[in-house]
Amino acid sequence: MRGAGPDGEAARGARRRSAPPGSPAVTRARDCNLRCGTAIGGRSLRDAAIRHYQAATRINPHYFAAWNNLANLWLERARQLPPGDPRRRGLLRDALRDCDQAIRLRPSWHLPYDNAANAWIELAAHEEPHRCFERAEEQLKTALLNQSKYAEALNDWARLELHRAPDRPELAWDRHRAALAACDAATDGGRRNKLCRQFAADAKLAANALTPDLVAVGCTCSSLTR
Repeated sequence: MRGAGPDGEAARGARRRSAPPGSPAVTRARDCNLRCGTAIGGRSLRDAAIRHYQAATRINPHYFAAWNNLANLWLERARQLPPGDPRRRGLLRDALRDCDQAIRLRPSWHLPYDNAANAWIELAAHEEPHRCFERAEEQLKTALLNQSKYAEALNDWARLELHRAPDRPELAWDRHRAALAACDAATDGGRRNKLCRQFAADAKLAANALTPDLVAVGCTCSSLTR
Protein backbone atom coordinates (compact mmCIF):
# COMPACT_ATOMS: atom_id res chain seq x y z
CA MET A 1 0.00 0.00 0.00
CA ARG A 2 1.41 3.33 -0.97
CA GLY A 3 0.40 6.81 0.10
CA ALA A 4 0.40 8.87 -3.01
CA GLY A 5 2.89 10.90 -1.37
CA PRO A 6 2.07 14.48 -1.78
CA ASP A 7 5.78 14.56 -0.98
CA GLY A 8 6.88 12.37 -3.88
CA GLU A 9 8.25 13.73 -7.12
CA ALA A 10 5.21 12.72 -9.15
CA ALA A 11 2.85 14.24 -6.63
CA ARG A 12 4.86 17.47 -6.45
CA GLY A 13 4.43 17.64 -10.19
CA ALA A 14 0.73 16.97 -9.72
CA ARG A 15 0.41 19.98 -7.45
CA ARG A 16 2.22 22.19 -9.94
CA ARG A 17 0.09 21.04 -12.86
CA SER A 18 -3.33 20.22 -11.47
CA ALA A 19 -3.84 20.93 -7.78
CA PRO A 20 -6.03 23.92 -7.06
CA PRO A 21 -3.50 26.65 -6.19
CA GLY A 22 -3.53 27.49 -2.52
CA SER A 23 -6.56 25.28 -1.92
CA PRO A 24 -7.14 24.93 1.85
CA ALA A 25 -8.60 21.46 1.21
CA VAL A 26 -5.33 20.26 -0.32
CA THR A 27 -3.24 21.78 2.46
CA ARG A 28 -5.40 20.27 5.20
CA ALA A 29 -5.54 16.88 3.49
CA ARG A 30 -1.79 16.77 3.05
CA ASP A 31 -1.20 17.72 6.67
CA CYS A 32 -3.63 15.12 8.04
CA ASN A 33 -2.32 12.42 5.73
CA LEU A 34 1.28 13.00 6.76
CA ARG A 35 0.44 12.97 10.47
CA CYS A 36 -2.15 10.19 10.69
CA GLY A 37 0.40 7.36 10.59
CA THR A 38 2.30 8.44 13.68
CA ALA A 39 0.23 10.87 15.74
CA ILE A 40 -1.97 9.96 18.65
CA GLY A 41 -5.51 9.92 17.32
CA GLY A 42 -4.38 8.66 13.95
CA ARG A 43 -7.85 7.37 13.08
CA SER A 44 -9.45 10.80 13.40
CA LEU A 45 -6.63 12.33 11.36
CA ARG A 46 -7.11 9.68 8.69
CA ASP A 47 -10.83 10.41 8.55
CA ALA A 48 -10.07 14.13 8.30
CA ALA A 49 -7.58 13.50 5.49
CA ILE A 50 -10.26 11.56 3.61
CA ARG A 51 -12.72 14.44 3.94
CA HIS A 52 -10.17 16.99 2.78
CA TYR A 53 -8.98 14.92 -0.18
CA GLN A 54 -12.60 14.40 -1.20
CA ALA A 55 -13.04 18.17 -1.09
CA ALA A 56 -9.87 18.61 -3.16
CA THR A 57 -11.12 16.22 -5.85
CA ARG A 58 -14.44 18.03 -5.98
CA ILE A 59 -12.58 21.31 -6.56
CA ASN A 60 -10.33 19.72 -9.18
CA PRO A 61 -11.34 16.22 -10.37
CA HIS A 62 -8.05 15.99 -12.33
CA TYR A 63 -5.87 16.03 -9.21
CA PHE A 64 -4.60 12.48 -9.70
CA ALA A 65 -2.37 12.37 -6.61
CA ALA A 66 -5.38 13.12 -4.40
CA TRP A 67 -7.30 10.20 -5.91
CA ASN A 68 -4.39 7.88 -5.17
CA ASN A 69 -4.08 9.19 -1.62
CA LEU A 70 -7.78 8.59 -1.10
CA ALA A 71 -7.36 5.01 -2.29
CA ASN A 72 -4.50 4.51 0.13
CA LEU A 73 -6.55 5.90 3.01
CA TRP A 74 -9.53 3.62 2.24
CA LEU A 75 -7.11 0.70 2.23
CA GLU A 76 -5.64 1.77 5.56
CA ARG A 77 -9.11 2.09 7.05
CA ALA A 78 -10.02 -1.42 5.84
CA ARG A 79 -6.88 -2.85 7.41
CA GLN A 80 -7.77 -1.33 10.76
CA LEU A 81 -10.90 -3.52 10.89
CA PRO A 82 -10.95 -7.18 12.00
CA PRO A 83 -10.46 -9.62 9.10
CA GLY A 84 -14.07 -10.83 9.14
CA ASP A 85 -15.68 -7.39 9.34
CA PRO A 86 -18.12 -7.02 6.41
CA ARG A 87 -17.30 -3.31 6.11
CA ARG A 88 -13.87 -4.19 4.77
CA ARG A 89 -15.22 -5.21 1.36
CA GLY A 90 -16.88 -1.84 0.75
CA LEU A 91 -13.77 0.07 1.80
CA LEU A 92 -11.58 -2.02 -0.47
CA ARG A 93 -13.97 -1.41 -3.35
CA ASP A 94 -13.74 2.31 -2.59
CA ALA A 95 -9.95 2.02 -2.79
CA LEU A 96 -10.15 0.31 -6.17
CA ARG A 97 -12.55 2.95 -7.48
CA ASP A 98 -10.18 5.77 -6.56
CA CYS A 99 -7.15 3.90 -7.90
CA ASP A 100 -9.00 3.63 -11.20
CA GLN A 101 -9.51 7.39 -11.19
CA ALA A 102 -5.82 8.03 -10.57
CA ILE A 103 -4.84 5.55 -13.29
CA ARG A 104 -7.25 7.08 -15.78
CA LEU A 105 -5.73 10.51 -15.16
CA ARG A 106 -2.08 9.37 -15.10
CA PRO A 107 -1.72 5.86 -16.63
CA SER A 108 2.08 5.98 -16.53
CA TRP A 109 2.26 6.47 -12.74
CA HIS A 110 3.20 3.30 -10.85
CA LEU A 111 1.77 4.07 -7.39
CA PRO A 112 -1.99 3.61 -8.02
CA TYR A 113 -1.36 0.24 -9.69
CA ASP A 114 0.47 -0.93 -6.57
CA ASN A 115 -2.30 0.36 -4.30
CA ALA A 116 -4.87 -1.42 -6.47
CA ALA A 117 -2.87 -4.66 -6.19
CA ASN A 118 -2.91 -4.39 -2.41
CA ALA A 119 -6.66 -3.84 -2.42
CA TRP A 120 -7.17 -6.92 -4.60
CA ILE A 121 -4.98 -9.03 -2.29
CA GLU A 122 -7.07 -7.95 0.70
CA LEU A 123 -10.31 -8.43 -1.23
CA ALA A 124 -9.50 -12.11 -1.74
CA ALA A 125 -10.78 -12.69 1.80
CA HIS A 126 -14.23 -11.45 0.73
CA GLU A 127 -14.57 -12.37 -2.95
CA GLU A 128 -13.46 -15.19 -5.24
CA PRO A 129 -9.74 -15.52 -4.40
CA HIS A 130 -8.46 -16.74 -7.76
CA ARG A 131 -9.93 -13.77 -9.60
CA CYS A 132 -8.66 -11.32 -6.96
CA PHE A 133 -5.15 -12.70 -7.13
CA GLU A 134 -5.16 -12.55 -10.92
CA ARG A 135 -6.22 -8.90 -10.84
CA ALA A 136 -3.55 -8.15 -8.24
CA GLU A 137 -0.89 -9.69 -10.49
CA GLU A 138 -2.10 -7.65 -13.47
CA GLN A 139 -1.79 -4.44 -11.45
CA LEU A 140 1.69 -5.34 -10.19
CA LYS A 141 2.90 -6.13 -13.70
CA THR A 142 1.79 -2.69 -14.85
CA ALA A 143 3.33 -0.97 -11.83
CA LEU A 144 6.67 -2.64 -12.59
CA LEU A 145 6.34 -1.92 -16.29
CA ASN A 146 6.15 1.76 -15.35
CA GLN A 147 8.87 1.54 -12.66
CA SER A 148 10.88 -1.65 -12.97
CA LYS A 149 12.90 -1.25 -9.75
CA TYR A 150 9.98 -0.23 -7.55
CA ALA A 151 10.82 -2.21 -4.40
CA GLU A 152 7.35 -1.95 -2.86
CA ALA A 153 5.70 -3.52 -5.91
CA LEU A 154 8.26 -6.33 -5.95
CA ASN A 155 7.62 -6.94 -2.27
CA ASP A 156 3.86 -6.82 -2.75
CA TRP A 157 4.24 -9.47 -5.43
CA ALA A 158 6.09 -11.59 -2.87
CA ARG A 159 3.20 -11.04 -0.46
CA LEU A 160 0.77 -12.01 -3.21
CA GLU A 161 2.60 -15.31 -3.71
CA LEU A 162 2.48 -16.02 0.04
CA HIS A 163 -1.31 -15.78 -0.08
CA ARG A 164 -1.79 -17.43 -3.46
CA ALA A 165 0.69 -20.31 -3.13
CA PRO A 166 1.73 -20.82 0.51
CA ASP A 167 2.91 -24.31 -0.40
CA ARG A 168 5.48 -22.85 -2.82
CA PRO A 169 7.46 -20.40 -0.69
CA GLU A 170 10.29 -20.19 -3.22
CA LEU A 171 8.06 -18.00 -5.42
CA ALA A 172 7.64 -15.49 -2.62
CA TRP A 173 11.30 -15.63 -1.57
CA ASP A 174 12.49 -14.77 -5.09
CA ARG A 175 10.26 -11.70 -5.28
CA HIS A 176 11.20 -10.61 -1.78
CA ARG A 177 14.91 -10.89 -2.53
CA ALA A 178 14.41 -8.76 -5.65
CA ALA A 179 12.68 -6.11 -3.53
CA LEU A 180 15.54 -6.09 -1.03
CA ALA A 181 18.08 -5.85 -3.84
CA ALA A 182 16.27 -2.76 -5.14
CA CYS A 183 16.49 -1.22 -1.67
CA ASP A 184 20.17 -2.10 -1.38
CA ALA A 185 20.87 -0.50 -4.75
CA ALA A 186 19.29 2.68 -3.44
CA THR A 187 21.16 2.30 -0.11
CA ASP A 188 17.86 2.66 1.73
CA GLY A 189 18.14 0.57 4.88
CA GLY A 190 15.01 1.95 6.51
CA ARG A 191 12.93 1.06 3.49
CA ARG A 192 14.51 -2.41 3.43
CA ASN A 193 13.53 -3.10 7.04
CA LYS A 194 9.98 -1.91 6.41
CA LEU A 195 9.61 -4.36 3.52
CA CYS A 196 11.02 -7.14 5.70
CA ARG A 197 8.45 -6.44 8.40
CA GLN A 198 5.60 -6.43 5.88
CA PHE A 199 6.76 -9.69 4.33
CA ALA A 200 7.22 -11.35 7.72
CA ALA A 201 3.72 -10.31 8.83
CA ASP A 202 2.15 -11.78 5.69
CA ALA A 203 4.19 -14.97 5.96
CA LYS A 204 2.86 -15.53 9.46
CA LEU A 205 -0.68 -14.95 8.21
CA ALA A 206 -0.32 -17.16 5.15
CA ALA A 207 1.27 -20.16 6.82
CA ASN A 208 2.94 -20.28 10.22
CA ALA A 209 5.06 -23.19 9.05
CA LEU A 210 6.92 -20.87 6.68
CA THR A 211 8.18 -18.39 9.25
CA PRO A 212 11.37 -20.29 10.27
CA ASP A 213 12.51 -20.09 6.64
CA LEU A 214 12.39 -16.29 6.70
CA VAL A 215 15.90 -16.19 8.08
CA ALA A 216 17.10 -17.84 4.87
CA VAL A 217 15.95 -14.80 2.91
CA GLY A 218 18.82 -12.85 4.39
CA CYS A 219 16.81 -10.11 6.12
CA THR A 220 18.23 -8.54 9.25
CA CYS A 221 15.15 -6.91 10.78
CA SER A 222 14.12 -8.30 14.16
CA SER A 223 10.58 -9.17 13.05
CA LEU A 224 11.91 -12.12 11.04
CA THR A 225 13.16 -14.00 14.08
CA ARG A 226 10.14 -13.49 16.35
